[in-house]
Amino acid sequence: MTAQKTLMQNAYETTLALAIGADATEVAIQVNAAPVGTPSTSVPMYLVIDPDSDATREYVKVTSRSGVSLIVVRNIDSDSGGLNAHAVGAKVRMVAMKQHFDDLNDRVDTIMNSDGTAVNTSGLVKDEDNMASDSATHLATQQSIKKYVDDQLDTKDTLAELDDVTIASVGDNEVLAYDNSSSKFINQTASEASLATSAQGALADSAVQPASSDTLTNKSIDVDNNTVTNIEVDNLKSGVLDTDISSVAGTDTTIPSAKAVKTYVDAQVDTKDTLTELDDVTITSVGDNDIIAYDNSSSKYINQTASEAGLATSAQGSLADSATQPSDNISTLTNDSGFITASTTDALTNKTIDADGTGNSITNIEDANIKSAAAIDASKIADGSVSNAEFQRLDGVTSDIQTQLDAKGDVTASSTTTFTNKTIDADGTGNSITNIEDANIKASAAIDAAKIADGSVSNAEFQRLDGVTSDIQTQLDGKQASGSYITASSSDTLTNKTFDVEGTGNSISNIDVADFKAAAVVIESEGIASNDNDTTLPTSAAVKDYVDNNSSGTANALVASDSDFTLTDGVASGIHYELDNTDMADWNAGGVALTAAGGMFRHNQTQSATFTVAATEGTVLAGPITITGTVTNAGTMVIL
Repeated sequence: MTAQKTLMQNAYETTLALAIGADATEVAIQVNAAPVGTPSTSVPMYLVIDPDSDATREYVKVTSRSGVSLIVVRNIDSDSGGLNAHAVGAKVRMVAMKQHFDDLNDRVDTIMNSDGTAVNTSGLVKDEDNMASDSATHLATQQSIKKYVDDQLDTKDTLAELDDVTIASVGDNEVLAYDNSSSKFINQTASEASLATSAQGALADSAVQPASSDTLTNKSIDVDNNTVTNIEVDNLKSGVLDTDISSVAGTDTTIPSAKAVKTYVDAQVDTKDTLTELDDVTITSVGDNDIIAYDNSSSKYINQTASEAGLATSAQGSLADSATQPSDNISTLTNDSGFITASTTDALTNKTIDADGTGNSITNIEDANIKSAAAIDASKIADGSVSNAEFQRLDGVTSDIQTQLDAKGDVTASSTTTFTNKTIDADGTGNSITNIEDANIKASAAIDAAKIADGSVSNAEFQRLDGVTSDIQTQLDGKQASGSYITASSSDTLTNKTFDVEGTGNSISNIDVADFKAAAVVIESEGIASNDNDTTLPTSAAVKDYVDNNSSGTANALVASDSDFTLTDGVASGIHYELDNTDMADWNAGGVALTAAGGMFRHNQTQSATFTVAATEGTVLAGPITITGTVTNAGTMVIL
């Protein structure tokens, strides 16, 4: 018999996610919803598979769980079910079963015999008179408890035997008093315990008694822990009661009487019984019908006339009578008041009505309502000169106009029509022009036979030779044979030709200096300085000569001394100056004006100076740069 705990869950029910066969060794099952808790061998869970089927019901014991995968012992109650196969979707349910009660009985049997007439003390109850085992998992018998308590009391039956008392050399009339230093009660004389004897004033007779009437002096009573009752006004210390608040400065050390409070409040109210006495109102020179209006400039209410307050009087249009009142009906708003109603007749000026807007429509437009410039003259319809914009307005025209339009006739497949100033895009989608004869080609568009003969056909004209006759093709082939056309291997000089090097598939290679136009190249003798432009290219010799001549240490040299660099006078062309922290401060103070000829500025990439870029200034730094000082940027700073 094992006293075993059981894991239970109210109303647990799920279904099989995988089928299982009628095989006792098939102990791994998978369900669709895991139970709460983790069953184990010592604390199992009992479930029923197919609980509603008398034929396939099976009771199992779950000994472990990992997610929705359960390890079970199959067919634990063969009398109530059996070892059966179960399909996917079979119910799995926790129900009260015999095994639950068997486990419960086993646990009870460890405490009580099967008849219920005696407690099983084996391993549970100890009979120890001295409680020597001091166990927290065993019960003690009644006799053991009594014996142990009696033995303890026998050793603690005098004051001296108590653990919190120390008695030594006891004298007559000594008392026990608590001693903080030893944390025990000790014997002391009355004097040592700070008690008075009869010889010191008959303390027992003079002590304050519950029924005595005494005057206490120099005593402190903690009202928060004690209760003091029946305090009257005359019990207050002199000077605490203030009977005239107005005669003394308000303090937190006095208490006013009820009369003093009433008198003071009444006196204050008496001085605030008119508008002029209020602190947020200023009234001066009041006139008839003046009103009180708030004044932002003074943060007070002031008296003003209706006009000053921005209000209309009856003399200004009887506003009070004509204004819309809460009880007025919208029908009382007439056109005289500036409102349009359904029945009013009004001329709108500078108004736009979107006839295409949601919910908008304009109807019953007559000829007289159409602006003259917008009307279409009948003669235009008659002679067919109606413009595109005008024709748009003919949608839904009257039958008379439609008759005229029909009379104008349409171009049909069989009609013969002469078009004037019309453009037909032969390349447009679905368009084509066919059967063009020589007579149909405009003289200026025709290609003269002489041009074909001498090869002077233009590009535009040549485009029209696609599909030329064999006679013309023969002439063209002859021109190519005579060398009049450029081929891949021919050597030719092109005149007035433009070649797009960037065009698709185009390229020009092997360009030599001699191939440049003379005016496009600057040589050493011509000098770069005298050819300061973007339309020429210098040779290597010209560049070297210019650099060599401008690096000799003069004011125009690449490296300048402090004497060559003047912040206020500007910088000579081409100067190069390296600034230290002091120079950086001078730079910020004076700025450097570069000449129209240009210049250079170089700075260290580590700066420790402290400087400010003012709101009207700007600075450019080339990074990376490390600034260890303090830079205050109120203007514009750019780090490249």
